[in-house]
Amino acid sequence: MINPKIKVIFSRPFVTISMTGIEKNIPTFIVYAEVSMLIIGEKLNSSIPSVKALMDARDMNGLIQLIQKQTDAGADYLDINTALCQDELDQMKTILALILEHTSCGIMLDSPNPQVILSCLPLCQNRPVIVNSVTPTDRFDELVPALVQTYKTVGLVALPIQAKEKENLDAFIQKLTDAGLEKERIYMDLLVESIATNDGAGKRILDTLTHLKTNHPAIKTTCGLSNISFGLPSRPVLNTTYVAMVAALGLDSAILDPLSPTMSKTLAAIRLFQGEDEYCMDYITLIRELEAN
Repeated sequence: MINPKIKVIFSRPFVTISMTGIEKNIPTFIVYAEVSMLIIGEKLNSSIPSVKALMDARDMNGLIQLIQKQTDAGADYLDINTALCQDELDQMKTILALILEHTSCGIMLDSPNPQVILSCLPLCQNRPVIVNSVTPTDRFDELVPALVQTYKTVGLVALPIQAKEKENLDAFIQKLTDAGLEKERIYMDLLVESIATNDGAGKRILDTLTHLKTNHPAIKTTCGLSNISFGLPSRPVLNTTYVAMVAALGLDSAILDPLSPTMSKTLAAIRLFQGEDEYCMDYITLIRELEAN
């Protein structure tokens, strides 16, 4: 049985709602304003033991450093997940305040509890916001009216997707466009699972990306990239190889670890080869900074 989650992306002046599956092989569909490839920092997550320790200890200096390191490394958004903390809402508000004070990046509010999200949204000032990990059923009904009152909002429906079900994907995209949603404002978030447990996971994403770019070139895409290597050795090698592969197929956004030097080099190289780095100066500067440290 499909048990999707919702991802809501806010970007001035748009809001998006999408669903990401909890079960394997279920992607999400996200609406987003047109931007170049977005990097979403994944490190402020209570599921990471060392980060949860910072949260539990109220180590403000440690949290500020983690915030600044991710944005300095190029993160456009920072994910905040405090779900495993004893006081999730209070911790979320604390970290949100630190992000607002010390950076100018976008914010991802990551919680299974809609009340946590609704309590934090008014505190985000005018930042672009992503709301993540909300289940659709009654929680969806609780969250969406508040979003509609404040933002231009589009709600999307989860779709199980295998390579053989491309017809279903096409039909779903048609349904979205028939409802008045321009393809240029759609991001499809594929649920990336570990290749350690499904050796076809990597190819499935590549096949789906190819299908989308061939048949729906205006549709945008995103994924939680680090999931691909979970449980395997030498994860940075796998992650950077995969991000280069999906970038070559046109991936538009990724949730990943911006603090990985290997990932930073690879992302800089991708931008260079895509013609986004005049005279290679960003790449050269990054390499010099990494070598100096």
